[in-house]
Amino acid sequence: MSENQNNQQTPNPAEPPKQRERIAMWVTILAISGTILIFIFGAVLILLDKVTEKDKFFQYIIGVLLPLWGTWMGTILAFYFAKENLDAANKTVRYLTDKITSPDEKLKSVKVKDVMIKNIISYKDDDSKIEETKVFDLLKFMDDNKTDEDKVLSRLPIVNKSDVLKYIIHRGTFDSFLMSKIKTDPTSDLTKLTIKDMKNDNDPSLKKIMSKDMLVFVSEQSSLRDAQMLLDKIESCKDVFVTPNGTSEEKIIGWITDTLVSRVAKT
Repeated sequence: MSENQNNQQTPNPAEPPKQRERIAMWVTILAISGTILIFIFGAVLILLDKVTEKDKFFQYIIGVLLPLWGTWMGTILAFYFAKENLDAANKTVRYLTDKITSPDEKLKSVKVKDVMIKNIISYKDDDSKIEETKVFDLLKFMDDNKTDEDKVLSRLPIVNKSDVLKYIIHRGTFDSFLMSKIKTDPTSDLTKLTIKDMKNDNDPSLKKIMSKDMLVFVSEQSSLRDAQMLLDKIESCKDVFVTPNGTSEEKIIGWITDTLVSRVAKT
């Protein structure tokens, strides 16, 4: 099909409103013109003494013909403008409905598979080597990789070769761990610290972060509300991972963060 054919067959969305404007204009012009012509015609008849009862003649024009013109104008205009007014009313109702819909209802209507982060940047290694991974190597990995928005990574999933999640650690957790070691022993060699050191640290909050309790999963058929409930249930939990059936032994296929849930709830 040629470009000219496409142009000819594509309807112009601006035509219906213009058509209604033309109808309204011509109905108004015809009604006013008709009224003026009737008055002129009546005045001519009176001047030629063709009308014997002048008062009754003008009373007839004002009492019968003008209301008739008005009714006719109103009927035509109402017919052509009713659809436009109905569309405007429907838009207003939809707008108000969207405003009063609760965030929870919005989250219930959204599947995690439709909004989850699919391009997951994770640190991958063998199961036997993960705990010996140095903290500085992980921080360098985060610095060397960027998100889709070209931002430095602030959270790092650590997975095995099968993409099964082992840890999720935030940059702030790494920083807090290193600072605590500096305060405890300023001469300590930070470059030798590993995931295992973080896991065995005496800080209760760090122990919790490094535990399996912080690894939260939902299935790809779950709603965003399901993910939010898990985030609310587990203190300090900010990440939910998606696997086909929602189990921890499966490959992760998506990632839901607390900021993503909050963004969807506010839209």
